[in-house]
Amino acid sequence: LVPVPHSNDGFRIALIGRLETFHKGYDLLIDVIAKQKWKDRNLHFSIYGTGPHQLLLERMSAEQGITNLHFMGHTDSIEEVWKTHHLLLMPSRIEGQSLTLIEAMRYNRSAIVTNVGGAGELIEEGVCGFIAEYPSASAIDSAMERAWESRLEWESFGIRAGEAIGRKHPKNAMADFIEKITKLTAADRNTDKVILP
Repeated sequence: LVPVPHSNDGFRIALIGRLETFHKGYDLLIDVIAKQKWKDRNLHFSIYGTGPHQLLLERMSAEQGITNLHFMGHTDSIEEVWKTHHLLLMPSRIEGQSLTLIEAMRYNRSAIVTNVGGAGELIEEGVCGFIAEYPSASAIDSAMERAWESRLEWESFGIRAGEAIGRKHPKNAMADFIEKITKLTAADRNTDKVILP
């Protein structure tokens, strides 16, 4: 596991995904962090990824005077991201089952997510993360505020996130499944019945 970084230089939140505004909601994030309270906090946002709306997002950020949002480009190493970041943020309007969220949780990182695409099934509000009920700037701001108020507990939230994802999506799910089938068939070789777990 990658240890949670120190917060001496501030807190760091990662966003990972294609730079596309409608689905990923990065424009909503810019609306939120354009507020003075987010500019004044010792908090940095790093967007990892590339996409068709990068220049648009960079321009929106500059026009709002946002200096704590950083466009990092593509990365081949998620582990390197989590060496320097405390939390995942997904302001998505539309999302499938997010591998990015599952991966972050496996690295014992908590998340702020919108309640789309099954994210609410993985994150338990106030236990292992924070949920914006709707993909709107006000709901995301509210979830981010709850997270900020709990910033000294992010490491504990991350540990609980890792435990939760381990229960829901074991790393070796296929190996576990094969082992169960093997045990069931070995135990039942002398009968013509199939026993289900």
